[in-house]
Amino acid sequence: YSTKMTKRALVIGAGPSGLVCAKYLLSSSSSKDEHVSVTVLETCTKIGGTFTNKVYDNTRLVSSKYITAFSDYRMCASSSSSSSSKSDDYYPDHPSAEQYVKYL
Repeated sequence: YSTKMTKRALVIGAGPSGLVCAKYLLSSSSSKDEHVSVTVLETCTKIGGTFTNKVYDNTRLVSSKYITAFSDYRMCASSSSSSSSKSDDYYPDHPSAEQYVKYL
């Protein structure tokens, strides 16, 4: 007989840090005897935080996609490595802010 304790967590902001926080909370509870219910609040209609709301037109990331990507969810290396033929699946070495938000 096992009872799982449910905890609730609130993450404020759906930028990269908020999304990572929510993912961590969800994944950390899967191996324990507790369950975490996660709610993410975002004031805007899109995820991405600063990358969506506070960038200049045609902004490019300073760090490369290899440093900026999540370790368990990499950006596509090239369009040929993708199962889809859409150009949106390819990310240049220094993606634009818009491409980074699509990746999120």
